[in-house]
Amino acid sequence: MSDERFDAVDARLDRAHATAERTADNIEMLTQQIGLLTGGIADMRLTSERQERNIDRLVGIVETLIAR
Repeated sequence: MSDERFDAVDARLDRAHATAERTADNIEMLTQQIGLLTGGIADMRLTSERQERNIDRLVGIVETLIAR
């Protein structure tokens, strides 16, 4: 293999390696973002459940007051 051909193959391998590293970095970042999103959704679910309980309590209080 000539030096030129070897250099061309080496350059292609370097570009492929850089692309693979960028892809891995992007996947890692995406994984972190999905984790944050999942945590946020879980927090929203808990908040929604708390609100539902509070609404039920308020409805009970209003019904009690009306019944008097």
